[in-house]
Amino acid sequence: MSKVKLSEVEQHLSCVIDFVDKSNNIQISTYYNHMKRLCDLIVKEICDTPQKKIGSFFKPNK
Repeated sequence: MSKVKLSEVEQHLSCVIDFVDKSNNIQISTYYNHMKRLCDLIVKEICDTPQKKIGSFFKPNK
């Protein structure tokens, strides 16, 4: 299984949150707060992930 990028998860979850927010279905809209909280946790995870140093992207010449 390939690794999923958190930024992609956040993007798709935001689309779902928009759908839930605009839904007239009470059963669906009850999940809005849960989805929003999950999205907030993912954004926090993205922000807490240490940024790689530029040198880590290059291989030294031998």
